[in-house]
Amino acid sequence: MESDHFTHIYHYITFLVGYIPVLLYVSIGPIIGVLILWCLVDFVGIGKPKRIPGLPQVPGLPIVGNLHQLSHNPSLVYSKWAKIHGDVYQTRMGSRKVVVANSYDSIMELWMQNWHNNNSRPTLFTFHNVVSKTQGLTIGTTPYCDSYKRKRKFVATNLNKTAVGKYSDLISLESIHTLERIDKFLSDKENAPHRDINLLKFVQAYHLKIALFITYGYAIDYNTEYGLSLLDEVTSVENKITRLRSHTSNPQDYIPILKFLAPKLNTPNEFRRRRDKYIRFFEDQLKTRLEHGEDVECFVSQAWKIMDEDPKRLSPEELQSACLTLVSAGLDNAPLNFFYCIGMLSNSEFGYEIQNTAVFELLKEYGSLENAWEMCVYENLKVDYICALIKETLRHMTVLPLSLPRETTSPIEYRGCTIPKGTILFMNAAAANNDPKYYPHPEKFEPKRWLSDDLTLDPKAKLCQFSFGIGSRMCAGSHLAYKELYVLLVRTIIKYKIREPHNLNLRMKTNPFELNECPDSIAIEPENFLVKLLPR
Repeated sequence: MESDHFTHIYHYITFLVGYIPVLLYVSIGPIIGVLILWCLVDFVGIGKPKRIPGLPQVPGLPIVGNLHQLSHNPSLVYSKWAKIHGDVYQTRMGSRKVVVANSYDSIMELWMQNWHNNNSRPTLFTFHNVVSKTQGLTIGTTPYCDSYKRKRKFVATNLNKTAVGKYSDLISLESIHTLERIDKFLSDKENAPHRDINLLKFVQAYHLKIALFITYGYAIDYNTEYGLSLLDEVTSVENKITRLRSHTSNPQDYIPILKFLAPKLNTPNEFRRRRDKYIRFFEDQLKTRLEHGEDVECFVSQAWKIMDEDPKRLSPEELQSACLTLVSAGLDNAPLNFFYCIGMLSNSEFGYEIQNTAVFELLKEYGSLENAWEMCVYENLKVDYICALIKETLRHMTVLPLSLPRETTSPIEYRGCTIPKGTILFMNAAAANNDPKYYPHPEKFEPKRWLSDDLTLDPKAKLCQFSFGIGSRMCAGSHLAYKELYVLLVRTIIKYKIREPHNLNLRMKTNPFELNECPDSIAIEPENFLVKLLPR
């Protein structure tokens, strides 16, 4: 019986060894055949994007083109290719042709001189069709159309320089509350000995409270457990959605068949549902207050009045898009730039000297730090050295290294070649912000590069930094972001000496790409670091 048992096992193993290759060939063979046929069809040019004559092209593989090379810090990859193919070249991303500009001059020519030919956005499956299915698109991701123009006009009118001045009291109050929360954290017994702190969550809370109040009239209370959990939920979901917006690491956006072969995109659906929940909450809170006769001045209440008077000026869907822009878009930029700037100021090699110069310039302008504390809110962006510090931060740490993609709405004649309508354009903003032709020693953090010898902004150096984009689709909220950064930065420098942390291993890395915790995201996400804050 035992011999028969082993005989059965022997025959079973022999069967597996003999027939598994056959089974694999039967099951996998057709797939390999289809792939070979697909490559052949691609090779002869069927379904393949047409090459743009006269423009250098980066070699790639059949079907995928260059997609497989762009999942990790694509801005750096594009910069590397620029050294081989020139500052403007074409790449293939699956079924789409993409033109990439990698220098200050090429971006100025394509984005500024040809703004009327490239003022749309490409539609990408993951973000536009899945993530944005219910709440709609942010203004920045909306393709060019009449609806886009209405939304853009509404937000730009309410966030221009003059309009932002109306929020001075709000920004002042929230900057004070933010510094009070920081003080409370530093006074805790556990943190008091070294006074080391990670500031990111504090500054995200600062921006979010301002954005929610301006948009929905909602005052989030960070002194409650619910307020803190709401902060965590919004920042976490918006961060994950930002990652899903990447225009290089979602292959299903460029190879249509993957939409059906890939999993059911449960992750984007989950974050869309979670976003829907808190957006509805903010709307419902406002409706309840208005129904009880409260006079709430905010974007949404103002827009509802406009829609009652003339529904053609703004639809409910367009308002929803505008609100989403105000809540989500700023979390990418202002908080991360402030976080990075403070990290730079904590660097003993150059940051302490920058702080000393900033304090000197504040005293020169206002006479005392007490006056500077009060007046920095109302005398808008008055100290040129602080403005230069912000400009250098935006240049040195480009939060969106590839900005947001554009799509041509009509052909562009560029250096002897024609970029056809419907072509995707990528702006390598990080490369342009580090172009040595305009920024000598771009790796250095030098606010004085924006200034004359007397430390006033140099009117002759009309340099751009591309962190908010450029041209007709530049970020409509840039004035609000500058104001938030300016006020909080001035008051932080007045209140604290910013120093290296007790544990030097937790210092900030000064190379943004080395600092980046998520190299496949559309945005640079700084890994955690600490700074020491000492009372000034």
